[in-house]
Amino acid sequence: MYSQIPIKPFAPNPEEQQRWEHSALRKRLILGAWEQDLEDELARHLPADRREAWGPADLSSNPFEQITRQLSVLYHEIPSVTNLNGEISALTAREGLVTKAGLWQLMQRAQQMIIGLRESVIRIDVNPHIEGAPTLAPGIQYRIVTPDLLYCEAHPDQPDIPVYYQEARLREDEHGAPVWVADIMDIRDPSNPIFGMFIIEKDGSIGRDVSEMYMGHPTHRGADYPYRDSKGNPFLPVVLYHAEKTGFLWDSFNASQMVYGSLTSAVLYSMWVHLVRDACWSQKYVAGLSVAGLSQMDQNEIARRSSIATDPSSILVFTQDPDAQGQPLVGSFSIPTDPHALLESISKYEMRVGLAAGLSPSDISRQSGDP
Repeated sequence: MYSQIPIKPFAPNPEEQQRWEHSALRKRLILGAWEQDLEDELARHLPADRREAWGPADLSSNPFEQITRQLSVLYHEIPSVTNLNGEISALTAREGLVTKAGLWQLMQRAQQMIIGLRESVIRIDVNPHIEGAPTLAPGIQYRIVTPDLLYCEAHPDQPDIPVYYQEARLREDEHGAPVWVADIMDIRDPSNPIFGMFIIEKDGSIGRDVSEMYMGHPTHRGADYPYRDSKGNPFLPVVLYHAEKTGFLWDSFNASQMVYGSLTSAVLYSMWVHLVRDACWSQKYVAGLSVAGLSQMDQNEIARRSSIATDPSSILVFTQDPDAQGQPLVGSFSIPTDPHALLESISKYEMRVGLAAGLSPSDISRQSGDP
């Protein structure tokens, strides 16, 4: 395991960088690696002292992940594959190469990525059997590649089909240190296609050719290009799946309200947990008195405060405020917010997020009953 992973290089241009960042946010929400994103969202809503008082963030609600998972139902059963041009049981039978490669199980996750990120790629490789070589297991290999790692260009007459493919992958250099490498396949000029691996510089530019190091031979060029159909035409060994045919290569920002609504929903649930834990009783107050035994907290931080731990069995000690005049007062306010009413409001907000995602009200109502 790497002790430190280098920061992913910049995209080739600002527009692609913005697309990468948004697609990466969507991927983190699906994979459950979005705690820092929620902290950033909390910081956008709260000043530092209030954020400190709320305590740990609540990640229990993620409508974006839940909705995309519920919509991903195409591969819950193994599909039946037929071919009018010949027998394909060697590929799709129980012991076929496609089945053993786990394509249908992989496509369950791939469909969720396609719906959530709007596009994803399945890259296909064939690992040959090399006697005595301790390399990858021989057979067909399928791999999900998400759009936050891809820069592609399309043919002008087919704007939703890539003819230039550049994938950022983390590999080891000659010293065993992690380094970002671009797998590049270029068939924009069918008479001179290219397949090679190149170092990605920090600014996103393509650096030196390292194909010899990782492929064992120089970059494939021209007639040496390995991926060709039965007629000898070069192709890219990838399948770009679109959640919706739009006529464009990427549709990365579609339904972004569901993404941002999920982050806001988590902020509201964090508020609800704070309410139940810290404010679900009448607020006490004093006038003309001071609480003895306060602990000074976060004195080196902007959000300085004083506190004392209490529970129903503790006794608070008050001291007379020397500057106060008259009789001291001790009282309490009513509970500021009903937790049940707040939870109901948050649930309705989540339903609104689901409606924005295109779910029907009947589908939402069937799942919104009391657990």
